[in-house]
Amino acid sequence: MTAKGRGALKKVKKPSVIPIYGIGAVWLAWCLTLPLYKLWHFLLLIALSAGGYVGLNKLFPGTTVYVQEPEPDPDTGNAALDEAIRQGRSYLAEMKRLNIAITDRKITQNLDEMERITGQIFDYVAQHPDQLGQIRRFMNYYLPTTLKLLNSYDELARQSARGENITQAMEKIEDMLDTVVLAFRKQQDSLFASQVMDITAEISVLESMMAGEGIGTDGMD
Repeated sequence: MTAKGRGALKKVKKPSVIPIYGIGAVWLAWCLTLPLYKLWHFLLLIALSAGGYVGLNKLFPGTTVYVQEPEPDPDTGNAALDEAIRQGRSYLAEMKRLNIAITDRKITQNLDEMERITGQIFDYVAQHPDQLGQIRRFMNYYLPTTLKLLNSYDELARQSARGENITQAMEKIEDMLDTVVLAFRKQQDSLFASQVMDITAEISVLESMMAGEGIGTDGMD
């Protein structure tokens, strides 16, 4: 999706290294046991290597993996929106990295939620550029500050010996994340304020028109 930076999944075949090792083993075994100074020696060794490679490649065909292709740079025609989308992708990529690096279950759950909300926020703004100004503080303070603290947590968690200062700092970050998730949700909810006002206004107009026609909210009078 555009704001999340999630490209399409591409199927890629990852070849096995065993056939290559097999060729190396054939050459090593020949050099240790047989002469290698005539042309026919080389030709025979090459033929044996090719045959061994084909056979091993059939026995060990490798694996198929799916990789995510990066999306092209955003080009919405709005420079500010394009930059916001690029920033959003960068923040999401850093969240994913931290989610893999940090093993604490509670923090990873919070990161899952923050990643989901952040992706939805940038998706919404990509579709409603007029709302870009509503997420400036979210982009310029909440996201970078949260990621900075999580990077500090990751660094502290990697220390083999944890003293009182390290433990207290980690606990403060852990406790703070619940509040951060609430702030992310509030930011997402605020984007829909104008839409809710429009819906409410349309409902009021519709109810007034129906009342003028003698139609109540419970049915026709």
